[in-house]
Amino acid sequence: MSLVDTLTPKNTEEIKPGLFIQKRGSGYRQVDPLAWDGKLRIKKQIRTIISFRTIITLAIIGFLVWSYVHDNQQCIDVIENPEEFCKEIYPCVSDMQYSGYGVQKEIDFVVGG
Repeated sequence: MSLVDTLTPKNTEEIKPGLFIQKRGSGYRQVDPLAWDGKLRIKKQIRTIISFRTIITLAIIGFLVWSYVHDNQQCIDVIENPEEFCKEIYPCVSDMQYSGYGVQKEIDFVVGG
């Protein structure tokens, strides 16, 4: 038995050129066979794989991976040097801590330092 015979589905009929149905139990369903009439249908399968829905799905997965890596890197930066991160985020609080407005004593009391 050859590869083409193996890939040709059983109980399948070609209704119109390119439209195949397969009998399943009490009903029918549309199929896209990999092989038909002794020939492989590779071009049709490639067009089926590269569709708009596939591209959108890959774009969403790519965005999720990018956002995870971006957020993960930001968390690593905060863990490595939290004081520098707080200076960038809260510049006015950092200025008050080091300028002697009495905020340093309150921060030391809250932090426990």
